[in-house]
Amino acid sequence: MFFKFFYFFLSLFFLVNCSQFKTLTVRNPANQTDQREFNEIITELNNYSNSKKKNDNLKCRDNFNIFYKELFQLAGNIKLNDTSDISLADQDIERSFKTRLRFSELIKNQGINPDCLKSIKDVYYVLRLVEDYLIGERMEKSIASSIELKSLTGSFPYLKINPDFQKEQDLKLGDLVLFDQNDFSSAINERRFEGDFYYAQMGEIIKDEKTQDLRIKIHFLETGIKFLSTEEFLDQNHGRVLVLRHVGDLKTTEGQMTKVNEGLIGFFKNFPNISQTHPSLETLQFSSQYKIVKEWINPRKIIDSRLNQMILTKIFNEIEKNAYMLDPRVVTSTASRNHWTYKRQSYLDNKSNDPKATFQLGQKEIDLLLTLDKLGEEVFKIIDKKSLELDRPMTPFEIIVALENIFTEDIQVFKSYIQGQDVVKPAFHLMFHP
Repeated sequence: MFFKFFYFFLSLFFLVNCSQFKTLTVRNPANQTDQREFNEIITELNNYSNSKKKNDNLKCRDNFNIFYKELFQLAGNIKLNDTSDISLADQDIERSFKTRLRFSELIKNQGINPDCLKSIKDVYYVLRLVEDYLIGERMEKSIASSIELKSLTGSFPYLKINPDFQKEQDLKLGDLVLFDQNDFSSAINERRFEGDFYYAQMGEIIKDEKTQDLRIKIHFLETGIKFLSTEEFLDQNHGRVLVLRHVGDLKTTEGQMTKVNEGLIGFFKNFPNISQTHPSLETLQFSSQYKIVKEWINPRKIIDSRLNQMILTKIFNEIEKNAYMLDPRVVTSTASRNHWTYKRQSYLDNKSNDPKATFQLGQKEIDLLLTLDKLGEEVFKIIDKKSLELDRPMTPFEIIVALENIFTEDIQVFKSYIQGQDVVKPAFHLMFHP
């Protein structure tokens, strides 16, 4: 009984402070006998969203919160992982994707109460989360699990195409391409804002004035704007890619929809050379100016991408709520600094038509980014070891609890260590602490 209530309150505490998930109470995950099937929840969700009942703002918020809670518990659930019938799993994924397409248009309705709107967004995010778990399980049990994967290629469910663009799915001038990043530091800019962090960076499809070929214009933290060919971008083997197409008035701006996270303003003052050149990626996803063309996910990178995203959320939660700071003194030796800079510079030079681009960051900024990458890697090693002890992917709840335990245990070691007690070095708190 003690552990039941311990996990109950721990999950509540962490979710309250975690911008990736809603504030809610998660039931004991061991009690799953009353969990409904995914397709049943989707059916009820669509019926409700099509009804006039959702026009009652208070009930709208509460009811969508109930859907969110149920779907969150389903993500990674053993019942969900029973994908022995791949065709049924594909049907669930397709229905969920089409539901999200409907919701993405519903969210653009400016007449919806803000509280209700936020709840609808949260359901959108958790539907995508459940789809990710299904796609990962499906890949494990599919005969196609050995095929080579390349961004924005392949077939359903790895590549999901909006039926409205079935005949116009190829990249076009003006399209926006949202994608994730493999390292932690490249994903920090989006953390300026409140909202969703599924994607970390954005590129815009432009036309080369000389060759007339399509290129992708991307603003990198390290070197500023660079231009990649579409092939160079697709070869980068991202875990997640979303293509948005402009459908509205080019003169219209919705930048004011972007809400800055006030609790992190101090942190980002450490990066004066990093500029934000566009609204938040969440704003763009739900802007009336854009529609989703297609989504692509690499099933081999789903688990790592999920862990990276949640680790970074935990790190920024500690910065915002508990006044944690990155301490570069531990990891930024001249050798490690030079290695990090060389690695990033070489990578960017090889992926660009501008081989002589120079870093736009100061030494302090580079040291902080290096420390963030090292911190993320150390936390990842610990939680990845825990995940390997299971014969299935960790559920979001298990990841949350594991991260909370990892940080709690390591801060205690850190406190003993700096007091001179005979203990091993903390795993990561020397480089990240209050």
